[in-house]
Amino acid sequence: MQSPPRDGWFVRGRRAAILSAAVAVMLVGAASMIDSVRTWLRPDPIAERQVDPVGFAGTATVAATDYFAWDQEDKPSRTTALDRIAEPGADIDGWNGAGKQRVDGVAVLDVNRFARELAVVTVQVHVIPFTKPAAPSQPGGLKASWTALPARWLTAAIPVRSLPGGRFALSGRPALVGQGHSADLGNDAATEPPDADFSADTTVVVSKLLTAYGTGDLEFVRAAGAGFLGLDGAAELAELDEWRVAPKADNSGVRIGTATVRWRLPGDATLACTYRIAISDRDGIWLLSAITVDAGGPR
Repeated sequence: MQSPPRDGWFVRGRRAAILSAAVAVMLVGAASMIDSVRTWLRPDPIAERQVDPVGFAGTATVAATDYFAWDQEDKPSRTTALDRIAEPGADIDGWNGAGKQRVDGVAVLDVNRFARELAVVTVQVHVIPFTKPAAPSQPGGLKASWTALPARWLTAAIPVRSLPGGRFALSGRPALVGQGHSADLGNDAATEPPDADFSADTTVVVSKLLTAYGTGDLEFVRAAGAGFLGLDGAAELAELDEWRVAPKADNSGVRIGTATVRWRLPGDATLACTYRIAISDRDGIWLLSAITVDAGGPR
């Protein structure tokens, strides 16, 4: 029996090698396809955490434009605009319905993320307030015109939440703030039963602290190490509507609560704002150690 030609063995070897390589490619391809399918089925935890900060900033810009503009002769337009930007079920309108104000521009200063879906956007709003006419109409039936007051900048913290479907909405009322307002202070005072006795005992103190916050004169009311600024006269405290303090969590001497206040603005307008506030005890004197907007809702 003759041995097969050497070329025959070579051909068979090449065929076997090619077949083995083809099988290997098929197996690798199958494994790659399985990994791809697993990737499709399993959510990417990094991608899930990524929400475009531009969405928060853009929503806050639109919200500030609508929120800080008002006209007592055309309230429905403002109500309609706020309904479009508010989270379902959120009561965000703090305006008392009096006066007139126009917004000329909004600048975003900072986007502070508290969680994947929640951020507080700090903006500056350029506004022109007006004083109402001395008389509702002039002789001859002509309507009296409003008088513009000097334009000014307001700084505001606006809580924005990312909703399913790629939407963004306000989760709470915007609040007037000074530069360097604090980071997240939680919302336990809004979800837990408050310390009613401590809240009542410190209401007058907190009212005085917020009065100083409005003027910007914080030298004797701001805790050591706190770097925030006040409103510098942009608004005057009209009333502290509510002060709720969370139960004491530790022995640090710091208490955190939620305050709803009403600020008086030029042109007979008032604006309600809700804050998260931290006060600290220094030798029996309560000082303002942190303040920021209440972002609203659970987080």
